[in-house]
Amino acid sequence: MKRAKWLWLFFAATVLLWNGTAGAKNVVVIIAGKGGLDEYREQFLEQATTLQQMLVSEYDYSEKDVFLLHEGGEGDQLSSANNIRALFRQLRSQLRPTDRLILVLIGHGSYDGVFGKFNLPGPDLSDADFAELIEALPCRNVLVVNTSSASGSFLEKLAGKGRVVITATRSGLERNATHFAEFWLQALSQKENADLNKDGQISALESFVFARDQLVRWYEEQRRLRGEHPLLDDNGDGKGTETPDLFTEDGRLAGQFFFAQTAKPVVTDAAGATAHLDRRQKAILEKVRKLQARKASMPEEQYYREFEKLMLELARLNQQKVGQGTLKKQQMRREK
Repeated sequence: MKRAKWLWLFFAATVLLWNGTAGAKNVVVIIAGKGGLDEYREQFLEQATTLQQMLVSEYDYSEKDVFLLHEGGEGDQLSSANNIRALFRQLRSQLRPTDRLILVLIGHGSYDGVFGKFNLPGPDLSDADFAELIEALPCRNVLVVNTSSASGSFLEKLAGKGRVVITATRSGLERNATHFAEFWLQALSQKENADLNKDGQISALESFVFARDQLVRWYEEQRRLRGEHPLLDDNGDGKGTETPDLFTEDGRLAGQFFFAQTAKPVVTDAAGATAHLDRRQKAILEKVRKLQARKASMPEEQYYREFEKLMLELARLNQQKVGQGTLKKQQMRREK
């Protein structure tokens, strides 16, 4: 009887380890940084509050699992460096190894040539500071979405095993105010359109691809030179890519990181991240791959001109597929 009991416990432990996230939950930290101008202060707070409310009302989160700090917050709700450090100390004792942290930074950033910083009321926190805070947590899986200007510098510092890092810019040198947060929030609110593989849930990969495409098209419609190039890294090399749906190196982990608190487990093979792509999309992405292979031998201006052309072509095609999918669902509803 004693032996049978130990065998049962061993089996139960094996199942838990195999499932990885059994009994786990997502905990979200949303930080709206210093706006400077009233326009940005209001924008950052609105975006942060919208995300908080959406997670609770549409993604099954308990209010106690979504933390919001912002510039106008009182007491420990102020998005100061001290309060952020205190919150991460609290999370160190609350999070379990199987839990997952989602950290979302909404605001302005800066870069001094060595460190990137997220602008806060009072002293800022750097990419190295956030890396230290995350490293001290017990949870193995972390998603960081830094929507600020100059956020690309965070990629190298925050990269690691089990981490998905999304930035609004490809380097610390893209310093203009970004629009990425707006389109990333649209991905979470327009679930039917952002759900590329139609499994009924939104992954970090799908949110990135949707936001990227919307961003590219917006700049084209505004006839403006694109001043932000979002990147995603989830293989730990700290480099990131704008086309994670092309490579198995970046995108596979992000494709399994779901926002829903009660996400359904999904098992995919190495090609799972590209399962939603059709022949035309894959052809464009293959052109991107070949262009990237020639980057070192091309003038930088020519490379980015050709890259932007391909990205716009891809965004238009993806948007066309979204429209076709919506029309098809509407037709199915009418037939019912």
